[in-house]
Amino acid sequence: MTTQTLKPCPFCGGIGNMSREDDTHEFGAFFSIDCLECGCQGQQIYKADGILCAPLLTELTTLWNTRHTPPEGEKDE
Repeated sequence: MTTQTLKPCPFCGGIGNMSREDDTHEFGAFFSIDCLECGCQGQQIYKADGILCAPLLTELTTLWNTRHTPPEGEKDE
C-alpha cells in the first residue's frame, strides 16, 4: 500500500491534520484534513459507520493535495 504525503496548506504553508466530527445523531462522522496553523478545512466526507479506513484516508489526502490550476492565460490571484 502506498502512503501519500500531505502537501502544506495552500493558504499559509502550515501542516495538515486529519479531523473527525461526529454527526449530531451519532450514527456516523464527517472526516476532513484541516490546517493546524490557519484552520483551513479541506472537503468533508461523511462516513455512515464513522470508521476511518485506508481508502477514505487516501481520498481525503488526494482532496487536500489537489491544487487549483488556472487555465492558461488566466492569472491566479
